[in-house]
Amino acid sequence: MIYSPKKKRVIFFGAISFMYITMACFAFLLLQVEMDAEGANIKNFGDAFWCLQLASSTIGYGDFYPVTTIGRMIVIFEFYIGVALIGFLGAVFAEKLFGFPDTSVRNRDLKNQNSKMMIELKIINKKIEDLSKEIQNSNSSVL
Repeated sequence: MIYSPKKKRVIFFGAISFMYITMACFAFLLLQVEMDAEGANIKNFGDAFWCLQLASSTIGYGDFYPVTTIGRMIVIFEFYIGVALIGFLGAVFAEKLFGFPDTSVRNRDLKNQNSKMMIELKIINKKIEDLSKEIQNSNSSVL
């Protein structure tokens, strides 16, 4: 499947949107689970969102962390989503920055170029054979 630059842009912004929408939803759930727990330090939506943002980026300062089992499961799930999406976005960014060639397009171009060269090579071989026959005919007629 060949991706156009427009499709890549849509995929890139779609992945970012998906990551932050899920993060906002999980932050709301995390807040509901942690808000009234004993020893909890996540007291508002901003704290929950910050906790998930740092978990998904693998930084994890430790200033906000879940104390309940469900809260920990939410953070772990967001961690895996974040690692996958940040890795994907990093790959897309690296492709943009370094301009890795699209190998399928390049291979197709090389195949077309090789086909043209083979046709020209056949024409050249035919001309060489014709010239060789002419030379032989002219040499035999001279003798």
